[in-house]
Amino acid sequence: MIWILLLLPLAAAHIRLTYPPTRYSFLNYSIDSGKSLQTCGVPKDPKGVVTWLRSGEDVNITWFQSLSHYGNFKLELLNELDQIIAVLSPVTNINTNDKAL
Repeated sequence: MIWILLLLPLAAAHIRLTYPPTRYSFLNYSIDSGKSLQTCGVPKDPKGVVTWLRSGEDVNITWFQSLSHYGNFKLELLNELDQIIAVLSPVTNINTNDKAL
């Protein structure tokens, strides 16, 4: 049964950020993350991925969604201290069923 642990890095929930890459990829999102106090459902990992962006630069944010559903999403831009400096997502419920946002 220990071989199951080898599959953990391949696991993904029904939504996963693909670019910029998640800061702690395989645990970035869980179905219960809404109940979590931490950003993206997990605490910041000191060895996690960091994406540096230049001020004023255009960025295309992409994600993988394996399950189509009605619901919210939240995209926030954080500084190096984990403080929110911009909210990039709408505040209302939206449906992403193959429709442009």
